[in-house]
Amino acid sequence: MEASDSEDLFPSNVSHRPWLMQLHGKTDKQEFMDPDNHNTVERKIPQLKGNLCLGCFEDWLLLADESTKATFFLHRTLDPKLKVYLPPLRGESFEHLGNCVVSSSPTSHKCVVIFVGRGRDVILYCRPKTNVSWTKVQLSIDPQGYHTFTGQVVKFKGKIYVPHGTKVAHRVVVINEESLLKGDCSWTIIQMPYRINGWSHLVVSGQDMFLVLVSTSTLRRGTPTSCTIYRLKTSDQTWRLAESMGGRVFFLGGIQSSSIPAAQAGKQRDCIYVVNQNYRLLDGEGVYKICMQDQTVSLSLLLKRPRGWRCNLCWLMHANQSESEKQVRNVEFQSFPWHR
Repeated sequence: MEASDSEDLFPSNVSHRPWLMQLHGKTDKQEFMDPDNHNTVERKIPQLKGNLCLGCFEDWLLLADESTKATFFLHRTLDPKLKVYLPPLRGESFEHLGNCVVSSSPTSHKCVVIFVGRGRDVILYCRPKTNVSWTKVQLSIDPQGYHTFTGQVVKFKGKIYVPHGTKVAHRVVVINEESLLKGDCSWTIIQMPYRINGWSHLVVSGQDMFLVLVSTSTLRRGTPTSCTIYRLKTSDQTWRLAESMGGRVFFLGGIQSSSIPAAQAGKQRDCIYVVNQNYRLLDGEGVYKICMQDQTVSLSLLLKRPRGWRCNLCWLMHANQSESEKQVRNVEFQSFPWHR
């Protein structure tokens, strides 16, 4: 297949604004959802049939064949020449594999893929161009096993950050990537600013990393009620209340969280789109829009049921941000209301 053939498979404007993509694994019919106008576009993509989506990194999808355990990167153009194979994940449960990060482009010899296990303190990593098998590292962060990795993992300035706790994270484990790859893994722990009844998300935005705390209502089936954002002060690894999102938009939840300039996304600045994917609730599953300027919360997109861990959701972003990055540098930062 030529790269241009994928234009009829993906929505026509997928390269111009963010979409929420759902890969169904067993079928070749995939869904693309627009978080603002409630549109759901279904596309038949044979190249994705039988594969689980484990990650989405700019223009690359990290896929896995559930039957053979084969894993590989596939470029979003669906060009078979742009496919990078990884060692098979034999003996591993995809359900508990967790989230992952990559150090660089899959085509680079410096690329390292790192999985942080869900519900267990386990890390798997490999170099696609070098290794023939995965290296498995069991960490003893909590020897009693009361607390484990619970959320999405992010990579920031040579360190790996992942929420840690019971059902709700109350701290962040910071793992030194260089020490991990050398076989002598070291880590530190950063406490959350406070505990919440809701969700916590880490997101890298430009040269900063943010912690987003979303409070939810138990009476309204986990619906977000308010949101607070903290910026990491790297000099002493502490959280400081953020004064601004810098004209950006955060897309949280699903497989990965992302941040892009509002000008590129075509969205209202200083807003957050967050996925509430709760399989145990009869309703409430959806994408919520939170405007940080006035703390308004609205249901932006209602998700279909039924779902399961195999039907992974991920934000599909356009990789080329250069022009928008230049634009956002010239935008005057606006503080949130509580700083005025």
